[in-house]
Amino acid sequence: ADHRSERLKRCGEGGSSQWTEIVALAQGEGIVNLGQGSPDTAGDEVTRQAALEVLSCQDDKLATSYNQYSPLHGVLELREAIAEWCLSMYDCSYNPETEVLVATSGTEALYNIMMALINPGDHVIVFEPFFPWYLPHLKMAGANVEILTLHPPSFTLPLADLASSMTSATKMVVFNTPHNPSGHVSTEHELAKLAELCIQHDVIAVADEVYENLIFAPHKHCRIADQPGMASRTLTVGSASKLLALTGWRIGWVLGNEELLKPVKAYHAYTTFSAPTPLQYAVAKGIRNLVSSPELRQSEAKVYEANAQLLGKRLEDVLGVTVYWPEGGYFLVADVSSTGKLGMAFAKWLVEQYRIACVPMAVFYSSETEKQCQHLVRFAVCKTAATMAQACALLKGEKE
Repeated sequence: ADHRSERLKRCGEGGSSQWTEIVALAQGEGIVNLGQGSPDTAGDEVTRQAALEVLSCQDDKLATSYNQYSPLHGVLELREAIAEWCLSMYDCSYNPETEVLVATSGTEALYNIMMALINPGDHVIVFEPFFPWYLPHLKMAGANVEILTLHPPSFTLPLADLASSMTSATKMVVFNTPHNPSGHVSTEHELAKLAELCIQHDVIAVADEVYENLIFAPHKHCRIADQPGMASRTLTVGSASKLLALTGWRIGWVLGNEELLKPVKAYHAYTTFSAPTPLQYAVAKGIRNLVSSPELRQSEAKVYEANAQLLGKRLEDVLGVTVYWPEGGYFLVADVSSTGKLGMAFAKWLVEQYRIACVPMAVFYSSETEKQCQHLVRFAVCKTAATMAQACALLKGEKE
């Protein structure tokens, strides 16, 4: 018997079954996993040390506050630290009491936004390739989703298509910068045009900016919320997964106008109620360390940029593929059609031939267009320099 709800059936199973196959491919002995977007380090040391201190606290009163439910919108220390980060980085002000919501991951934050604000039939615009959870969340909310395609080599926002698609019936537009999976960093020009259209048609912008600190020179992270007239109609999602390289901690947040954020807080209360309290305190300390140590902010991005350059050059030289150079984020995309192999067949061949795992880009497209992107694959560059050197040695066929 099929016990799935109709709501779940709307989401389909293509993405989840493909991910299962991709993860299984990367499990073999000696395989360098450049598939999953997860750093191969322990994550930010200051934050991890802070967690140890929180968990070993001997003061009864403090230990109680550290280990029981937090306020549903997050511990004040973390909300204040997030607001300090935004002020330090972007000179923008958020009230930690009313304009910051802590969630159990950026993914939960996105789910809460879509379920809290979207009614069945509401017109929502998203851009593919996309983070694979956008579409299921929107389908569960019953949205009328219109998908616009970002095209290589630049993967820039299709502004003409956007202008044609957005109307007064549009409720929301969801976009991501730096972009997963392409690595495109939206420009001031793109965001100004997007803002103009949102204001013209009274549309809410959901900005997934979890890779905000991973910008490759000379590019700059621009925020749609900072465009004139957009602060009151933008919800911005951030995450400790990316900011502090702690993907397993599942601490994320939403920033936005009090009125717009209020229903999202309410939905969060019915979802997880609160994020893990001790980890919130630790993340607050980690973020404050970044605020006070500007030299640390770009250290991770510099490693990933060097990784992308090294891997991209090797892919070009050894496999003859076309590399679409990223401007930020965790990933590098390549067109592998020159190899004569596509999609999952290429991924399996790469593992068999070179012991390197990647991800076919079809999982980042809707079922309607996934056949048109079989020539594209994604590699994770969010690894140590040693891991990337190992991958490149395998691509040359050298022994370590």
